[in-house]
Amino acid sequence: MRQIWILLGWVILPMGMSWAQTSQEPPLLPSFPGLPGAAPNPASQPPPLGAPPPSSGLPGLPGGSPGGLPGFPGGSTSEPPLAGSGGGIPPVGPRSMRDSGDPKLANKDPGPSNLGATNPAPSFFPVDPPFPQVLLRTRVAGIASPNEEVTYRINLNNPTAAAAHQVRVRQSLPNNGKFVRSTPSPTSQDGELVWQLATMEAGAAKEIVVVFLANGNGDLDSTARVSFEYGQSVKTRIESALQVRTGGPQSILVGDTFTLVTEVAHAGSAPLDEVTLTQTLPLGVEFLNSKPSTAGDSPLVWRLGKLQSGETKRIEIQLVAKKSGPIETVATVTSGTQKREANLRLVAGQVSLELTKGGPDRRAVGRPATYFITVANKGTSAATNVKISHKLDPNIELLSASGGGANQGGDLKWTLPTLGPGQKQTVTFVLRALRAGELKSRTEVVADKVSAGLQAEKSTRFESPKGLMVELDKVTDPVLVGEQSAYTVRLLNFANQPYTAAVVAVTLPEELQVVDARGQTAADRKGQRVVFAPLSSVTSGVQPTFTVYGKATKAAEARIRVEVTATELGANPILFEEGIKIQGTEPPQLNSPGNAGGPVGAAVFPGLSN
Repeated sequence: MRQIWILLGWVILPMGMSWAQTSQEPPLLPSFPGLPGAAPNPASQPPPLGAPPPSSGLPGLPGGSPGGLPGFPGGSTSEPPLAGSGGGIPPVGPRSMRDSGDPKLANKDPGPSNLGATNPAPSFFPVDPPFPQVLLRTRVAGIASPNEEVTYRINLNNPTAAAAHQVRVRQSLPNNGKFVRSTPSPTSQDGELVWQLATMEAGAAKEIVVVFLANGNGDLDSTARVSFEYGQSVKTRIESALQVRTGGPQSILVGDTFTLVTEVAHAGSAPLDEVTLTQTLPLGVEFLNSKPSTAGDSPLVWRLGKLQSGETKRIEIQLVAKKSGPIETVATVTSGTQKREANLRLVAGQVSLELTKGGPDRRAVGRPATYFITVANKGTSAATNVKISHKLDPNIELLSASGGGANQGGDLKWTLPTLGPGQKQTVTFVLRALRAGELKSRTEVVADKVSAGLQAEKSTRFESPKGLMVELDKVTDPVLVGEQSAYTVRLLNFANQPYTAAVVAVTLPEELQVVDARGQTAADRKGQRVVFAPLSSVTSGVQPTFTVYGKATKAAEARIRVEVTATELGANPILFEEGIKIQGTEPPQLNSPGNAGGPVGAAVFPGLSN
C-alpha cells in the first residue's frame, strides 16, 4: 500500500487587486486542476481564443458600473481642470492622486498623465505564478525470504515549471525488519527515517535507495511520505487620502523672477480638518510674495483649514533666483496624524560670456589684415540672441567677413541665436588700412539675460611700406591649450633692389611647443627656435613664406619672435615680435554641485513659465 502526501503552500492575492471591488468573490484558496478532489476554477483559467476578457466589475472601467472612479472611462467628473497648469490635478476620487505617496514618483511631471492614473485599477483577474508538485513513487519486491535484504526505491519527481523548497521525505521503520543502509544517508533515524532534500528545481528527479533486513517474523510494511513548501510574497501600499505636489519652471537663470506652485488635494471621503502646508524657502532665492499670502520667513506656512472630499487648493510662490546652483524645496502638508511630503529640485543657471579679440600687431599699409573675434560661454546655461558689433574706422577698407557678418551703417555686425554652456564661436574679418598710423578697433557683445555688455580692443600699427618688411599671419588668435596652430612669416620687398642670402629664424615661446616647420628652404629645428636655410634672393613682387606649427601647452600671454638677416642688412637684422594669447579649457562651473542642464527630478507643471 502506497500513500502520497503533498503539502501545498498558501496563495495570496497579488498587490493592486482588491476583491471587495469586484462583482464576485473567489475562494481563499484556488483549485488546482489535475489534483485529486480539485474543482475547476473559472477565474484562474484563460478565456477561449476570441472571447472577450472577463469583466472586472470595477466602476468606470469597461464592464463596470457607471458613476465609478473619476478619471477612468465611465467614471464621473465633478470639477473642471485647473487653469494655467495644463489641467492641474484632475478631479480627485479615492486614490486618484498618487505621485506624492511614493518618493520615486514625488518629482514626476504632475500633468494629467501622472495624476489619477499612477496605479489604475486592474481590468483583469490575477494570474498566479506556476506552483510546484512533488510526486513520490515507492518500488519494492513483492516477495522476500526471511533474513533477506529488501531494497526500497523511493523515486521523487517535480514535473512542474516551479521549484519546490524544503523538500522532506519520511519513511516509517517496519516492525519486522531492521534498517541496514540507504543512499543518500538519512538526516535522522529517530523513530523514522528522514531525508532533508532542500530544493527540487523544476523538472528535477531524485532517488532514495533504502535497504531493510527481514527478520522473518512477518511482512515488511513501510510508508514513505513527502512534503515541501511553496509560497508567494506580496505587498500592499497604504496611502494617505491627503496628497501634495510641488513644481516649477523648466528653465531658470540667475536674476529671473519665477513661480513655484504647490497643490494640496483630498482624495478621501470624509473632510479633513486643520490642514497646514509648510514649505521650505530654497537657498539662493529671494521671496517676493505668495497667493494666498504668508510671511516671507523660512519655512513658509499656510493654514488651509478644512479640506472637503475631492477639493484641491493651489498655492503660488513668487521668487527671484540670486545665485546659480540647485534650488531645493520640500512641501509638507499635515492634518491631524496624516502627513505627506513632496520634494522639488530645480537648477538656476547662469550665462557668463567671455570676449577675446586677436589680430596682427603690425602690418604694412595696403596689406590685408585678418582679425579674430571669439565669444565663449563660461556659464551653466545657454546664451541667446548674442549680438557682436565692431566699429569700422573710416580709414580702413573692409575686404570680407565670415559667419554672415554685414556692414550696417558703419558697424560690422553678427548675431548668434544660441551659444550653449561651454561653447565658443569665432568670427573673422579682413581689412586693409588706407593710411599709416595706429588703429584701435573696438568690439562689443550683448546677449539676453546678460546685465552688461562686453568690450574688447585690438591695436594694430600700420606702417608705410619700405625696404624689406615682415608679416606674421596666425590661423587663430587666441589658441586653446592642447590645440595646434600655424604661424606663417612672409617677406615683402618694397625696395628697388633684391635682398640676398636672407635667413629667417622663428622662436616660439615655451608655452607653444614646436611640432613642425615648412618653408621656401629647409628648416633646422633646435628646441623652440627654427632656422630656415638662406634664400639666394628676395626680389620685389616675390613673397617667400615660412610656417612654424606649434602646440599650446600652457595658458599665457606670450610673444613670437622673428629675426631676418640678409647681406644688404649688414649688422642691422630685422627684429619682429607678435603677441599671442593662449587660453585654458576650464569647463563651466556651478556655485554649488548640480546638473545645470535643467530641473533634476522636478515636478514641472505644464504651461508654467518664468
